[in-house]
Amino acid sequence: MLARENNFSTIANQSEYFISDIEFADSVLGARFDILAIRWLASQRKRPSNCRPALIEMKYGDGALSGNAGVLKHLQDIDAYVSNADKYKTLLETMETQFNQLDKLGLITFNRVGNWAGIKLDASEKPEVIFVLANHNPRSSKLRTILNDPTIEAYDHSSNFDLKFHVSSFAGYALQADCMVTLSEFRELLKGKNA
Repeated sequence: MLARENNFSTIANQSEYFISDIEFADSVLGARFDILAIRWLASQRKRPSNCRPALIEMKYGDGALSGNAGVLKHLQDIDAYVSNADKYKTLLETMETQFNQLDKLGLITFNRVGNWAGIKLDASEKPEVIFVLANHNPRSSKLRTILNDPTIEAYDHSSNFDLKFHVSSFAGYALQADCMVTLSEFRELLKGKNA
């Protein structure tokens, strides 16, 4: 649903994130991501080089928040991966190719500039690492416990990526930059909600 809504629905051009792949796995690169995306702010669409990579992890239900595929494990794996400049650069090249192929196939909806030649990602730009948390139980303390772990706190100011959490905009799946919050902001949203 996330890919359809952001890439090809009636509101896709209003989205600021375009999905280049879901369930991405590459054994040669040693990479596994739920979603690869391109952040392209609506206000910056005149320049295809104004794109930024986004590595998205989808967590469905509170049972998916911890363990071998939990939030902390993903942060550790992504930090190690992005630290490897060669692998990270190759991943970005893959994302560029994927996006541009989807565009050529007419599977992404957005307004193109006159001299459109495809997007370009800059390996020196930090990616966003985004968690999309679906069906969190607001009565559970599990999420708050995980987010208050000092080990996770270090990733709030990572030199390798910007950590974000998606907060739904009126129950939609369209990803907007204004709906991405930092770990600190996300904790504030959870206060008083018994989370």
